Amino acid sequence: MIKDVNNRFTQKIEASHRKQPKNSRISVQLDSVNRQRRVDEIGNWSRALNLAERRDDPDRTDLIRIFKNMRIDGHINGIITTLINKVLAKDFLIVDSEGNEDEKAKLFFESKWFPRYLTWSIEARFYGFSLIQLNDIVDGQFKDMELIDREFVIPDLHIVKQSDTRFSGSDVSWDYTAPNFRDWYIFIGEDKDLGLFNSVAPQAIAKKHMFSALWQFIELFGMPFRVGKTAIDDPAQKKNMIDMLGGMGRAGWGVFGEDDIIEYVQAIDADSAAFIDSIQLANQEISKNFTGVSGLFDDKAFVGSAEAQERVVKELIMSFTRTIMFDIDDGLIPRMQKQGAFPEDRFFRWKADDLLSTMEKGDLISRLLPMITMTPDEIGKELGLKFEAPVADPDSPAGKKVAARVLEIYNKTKKEGK
Repeated sequence: MIKDVNNRFTQKIEASHRKQPKNSRISVQLDSVNRQRRVDEIGNWSRALNLAERRDDPDRTDLIRIFKNMRIDGHINGIITTLINKVLAKDFLIVDSEGNEDEKAKLFFESKWFPRYLTWSIEARFYGFSLIQLNDIVDGQFKDMELIDREFVIPDLHIVKQSDTRFSGSDVSWDYTAPNFRDWYIFIGEDKDLGLFNSVAPQAIAKKHMFSALWQFIELFGMPFRVGKTAIDDPAQKKNMIDMLGGMGRAGWGVFGEDDIIEYVQAIDADSAAFIDSIQLANQEISKNFTGVSGLFDDKAFVGSAEAQERVVKELIMSFTRTIMFDIDDGLIPRMQKQGAFPEDRFFRWKADDLLSTMEKGDLISRLLPMITMTPDEIGKELGLKFEAPVADPDSPAGKKVAARVLEIYNKTKKEGK
């Protein structure tokens, strides 16, 4: 009896503190090298895509580097950040097989590693994958998780290569699906999926060059060009003119001989609008590839399309959250349970309350009230409102007056789309 109690106590301590074996820590064995970002061309992307799609020895290193450069694009970053923030703001539940909420089990996810896990899960759809290293368990919790740099990962072969140079079969690598690795790593995505970034690479690369051309156009034609004429053969006078013009601001300037002529030839009716239109077109194509519609993340939204766009956003978020839920139930939780860091027979679920807006809840309640009975407190709780005064009898004159006023406010708010 005493021996059995001691064994159970020892097992509990071992489960609450468990270190990841050193020989399975891939992240500390990578040969990381600081590389300068380069200016990408369509040809670079095309060559990188060919390397990534090779059948025998695929390698995504160059493609991932291009994707990283794309990630800093303002429009692309805005879309991804919006999606991440909306998912991180959603509440979730941990339930048993009968659907009963387990608040104690939910505490396992109330840690800094979980928002990072959600972020990497969302990014997987854009990069094509995310490979997560779980790391040590301390006090029954993962101390921290770590994303394996995607430049080192070859999903097609299920390996992580030691170097971020082009891979060959004789190079050092690790199979993250091998028995001594698979319990400590979670792969999110599909082996052959190159991600949404790949579908918008031509537009994103062209857009960067268009921005560069726009700045050059503004520099040449947006600010007056300063011309200094002097005795150009006299070094002293030439130097004085150069120093003077160079200290007069950022506009273009030049030093010429007294008889020299400089002329700028501008295309007929050319202005910055042509560049801006091209950039906006690229943004529309990027939005369409990412979300299915072009105007979803634009600053200007037309009244007639606002409700349709709102529905698209909800469907988009639901698509991400649904995939994340499956990945957690099928990948994360089983590994947590195997390491003794999570109770058995528990599942992850998103809370459904925030799937409806306040206006939609109000409209639903107004349609249901003739058929059901709800107290003012219940209605207020569902809508996030608090009634400070008693509600009048709906059949009394005062009640009818209040009802008419409430209906007026409701219709006005609905019309304005608030």
